[in-house]
Amino acid sequence: MSAQDIELGGSNKQAEVSGAVVAKAGSPTPAVKLGDGTAAEATSEYPPVIDIVRHVFSAIITLGAIGLIFYGIGAGYAALPGHPTLLYIIFFSVLILLAYLEGLQVAILALEHTNIDGLRERYPRAHVTHALSTAYDGLNVQRFLVGRQFFVVFVVFLCAQLTTYPELPKGGVPGWLFTAIIETGLPGALVVLAFGQLMPQLLAATHPVVFMNLHGTWLVVQIALGFESLGVTHFSWLLTSMVKYVFKMDAGGDPSMHLHGDGSGSGSDGYAALCFNTEEGGDDDGKALLSSWGYVKGHIEMDPSLLNAAQLFDGAEQGMDAASEDDVSSKETEEWLKRSSQNRMAAILTGKSSESEFPSPADLVRHRLHSGEPVPRYLLPPHHEKHIPPHIVAYDMIRRQEAIARVLNDANETQTENQRLVALLKKVQESGAGSDGALSDEIKEALAKAP
Repeated sequence: MSAQDIELGGSNKQAEVSGAVVAKAGSPTPAVKLGDGTAAEATSEYPPVIDIVRHVFSAIITLGAIGLIFYGIGAGYAALPGHPTLLYIIFFSVLILLAYLEGLQVAILALEHTNIDGLRERYPRAHVTHALSTAYDGLNVQRFLVGRQFFVVFVVFLCAQLTTYPELPKGGVPGWLFTAIIETGLPGALVVLAFGQLMPQLLAATHPVVFMNLHGTWLVVQIALGFESLGVTHFSWLLTSMVKYVFKMDAGGDPSMHLHGDGSGSGSDGYAALCFNTEEGGDDDGKALLSSWGYVKGHIEMDPSLLNAAQLFDGAEQGMDAASEDDVSSKETEEWLKRSSQNRMAAILTGKSSESEFPSPADLVRHRLHSGEPVPRYLLPPHHEKHIPPHIVAYDMIRRQEAIARVLNDANETQTENQRLVALLKKVQESGAGSDGALSDEIKEALAKAP
């Protein structure tokens, strides 16, 4: 399979690499939906007939809205004054700009933490746009979102002026219906939603690199960053700081800040208490100290008595329990699997993937879902509230194996000694041809030497 197949969704294998619809065996509703356009139809929970009806209905009202907009602007009924030709140019221009803004938001956020240097030659525009949008340690991502949001709001309001026709003749249409459809700008909302927002977002969600490689993406990002640099929207930064201060978001920190350096995460906040003896309702400062890396680092060679065998056993049992269908199909699990697929795709395209690599947790989850097997809780995303860290399960499995090995070893030693004793007794019996007293003394002597 070529790299192009992976990017463009041209083969069945792409479902495993860039995100597929994974369904449990025998279930009509997928357990996880990853947004792969090649399998979009399989994600519906309705019968095919209902889907066809909905598609036809949506197409009719959207095409009707397009016809009404063309007629309203051409006949001079638009709320925004101007020659129809100029208004047509403005409408199409802002609609294209909106499509770029919406698609780039999805593409940039999808590739924010992905290295695409290996795609420089094949997708030069995507590489340049990605470098610009993620510059300054990701600060440009926030700046782009701020500048982009202004243009999105501006474009939506401008489109409303172009698609609202208060002077349009009613032609016998009831007043309430005319108000609900024409005066509210509903036709414009449908067209803007379909062509300017949803379509580019869906394209960028499944093919972020391809979308970012379109002509003009670098210019749109520069426009958003340039407007943000003017400071018109900088009150949003001040407002954000105020909200963080009021709700003490900086004091406790975000859970994502407590993830491991590799982004794997460490699970729920209470798992320090899972491995160590901590009493509920204890000193909060002590628990915070216990959870800190400095404390753990200072106790690498810890006293074995600190380990709580019962909690380790319970944690391992919980980790091997099957996760519920709601947990497996939750949004955070879906996003985690999707990011994993995108990273895998980028690794394949950049030649950094190796067949000898071990499968990732997300790969194992997809395999079990494809096979119709339950997903244990230790394979849930590290940030999922039901996640049990795999090291808890692995460590307790080692403890159990060692305990079983000790029991078997003791049993083998006991069996060996018993065999020796039986052999000794047989030997004594075979040599006991003398008197009963002599035989008794020899048996006693032999038994005295036996263990």
